[in-house]
Amino acid sequence: MTPASVLVYPLLDPDAVLAARDTLEEAFAQGESGGDVELEISEISGCIRFTDRSRIWKNEGEPPPDGPSAERAARSFIEQTERLTARAQLPRVFPADLHSLDASPVYTPEGERPDHWLVRLEASMHPGGINASGAEQSAPVVGGVLEVRVGANGRVVAFWSRWRVCAGVTIAQRLPSPKRDEEANGSSMVYALDGPDQPQRFLAPYYLLADAEGGSLVLAPASPYSLVVGFDMEETDEGVRLTAVVLPEAQGERAFAWAAWALTPGLGDTIADLGTDQSASLPTGVFNVVLDVEDRATHALKRSQVIVRAVGKGEE
Repeated sequence: MTPASVLVYPLLDPDAVLAARDTLEEAFAQGESGGDVELEISEISGCIRFTDRSRIWKNEGEPPPDGPSAERAARSFIEQTERLTARAQLPRVFPADLHSLDASPVYTPEGERPDHWLVRLEASMHPGGINASGAEQSAPVVGGVLEVRVGANGRVVAFWSRWRVCAGVTIAQRLPSPKRDEEANGSSMVYALDGPDQPQRFLAPYYLLADAEGGSLVLAPASPYSLVVGFDMEETDEGVRLTAVVLPEAQGERAFAWAAWALTPGLGDTIADLGTDQSASLPTGVFNVVLDVEDRATHALKRSQVIVRAVGKGEE
């Protein structure tokens, strides 16, 4: 790789994760049959949620004595589950690089000792390149937190994450940072995962920057796969006109798909198709607006939502 390149990770089609449900359920249950075990797989993202209802919130047995013990049990569970899922011929199910965030005891209202420990681990990915100390660069994944609940005898009783299975890796053009000082700082680069109910095709890199006022942090694209979508709103006589603002600037064609439903009582709850142009119009009212943007060159897809209060000119 060159300094002008960065790594992008294609995500596995959720259908492939759904097809491996039986193997995944057995793996998350650690090969044990029986019990009230629930495995949820999102049809949209392939995100996995596991709960052992026969063990969680029972306040039975001895939970780990401290946070480090709970984390060791959580990591052991991840490693064992990874080995058991290998026979499903899936790529690696969990992130290879996990960093500790925290571990906290969780009590039931009547419990005098923890029912279980909540261990949180954060995923990191490699954008490519070497840092100043000669080690491979690493970038945290925004939204890439794994929550593992460890109960009696170090057994995992629940697992939840927005993590998605990566299907491979590709080399992409590295776009310059909007701010030169952050561009030179490898720690400013992150990868970003959307929510489990959002479609996403690539785990792509972004620059994490302070906004113009120096307050909140914003994401700026670090590759052509790293879409950022915003909205310009213009009041009209009838309501409001929305225009999608997409970064990075298009190197080819982009496709738009708008939809909305009214939040104002009396306007109905039907989802309306607002068309496939870069702009869409709404009448007066309050609406939840959803926009899908697809880059035709990279096939990257970004879904964005916004609540819009359309009042029209002169009606405020």
